[in-house]
Amino acid sequence: MAFTFYRGDSRTADDIRTAKGFHAWVPLSVEQARDLIKKAKNENISNDNFPDALAGALKEVTIKKTLDLQVFIKYTKNKSTTPQISTAPDEDCGGQANGKDAQGRPYNVYKIVYDSLNVLQVGGVRPADQNDFPHNSPFPKVLVDGSALDAANSIALLMKDEIAFLTSIPVTKIWYKSGGNWKKL
Repeated sequence: MAFTFYRGDSRTADDIRTAKGFHAWVPLSVEQARDLIKKAKNENISNDNFPDALAGALKEVTIKKTLDLQVFIKYTKNKSTTPQISTAPDEDCGGQANGKDAQGRPYNVYKIVYDSLNVLQVGGVRPADQNDFPHNSPFPKVLVDGSALDAANSIALLMKDEIAFLTSIPVTKIWYKSGGNWKKL
């Protein structure tokens, strides 16, 4: 089953292509994203494993469960500590689809498609399915593209009204609208 998410972004398709996809303001390597999820699973992960600004912000909060990570993501959005790429479950993109950025540039809506994703749970993973979306629970789920967290290259936190990718979203997963039709970036 394919999974589709959306992102509002004022950059053009050419800009996204040149950047080689979507990246967080504080990009994490795949290993750092895995470590952040492990930290949110109450494993003993040092803050020093993360980029400096994020490590400093993590010292100010307690993250021992995914709900703590969700709160951190929702309430600490700034260019020096944000480790995620926010996406939405629908084309409205949390209201950004018809909005403008701080410089007055209109947002473009991009579609992000993953052919398959799994939900990380106690004891392993299970395939994500249509019952996981929309996610209405206050408790987030961890989405991975691998058979286990340590095998995943794409990692996201499925929250109510937002899917926060902790790993970069490559160009191969991104579509843009041209002439009313979706085209692969």
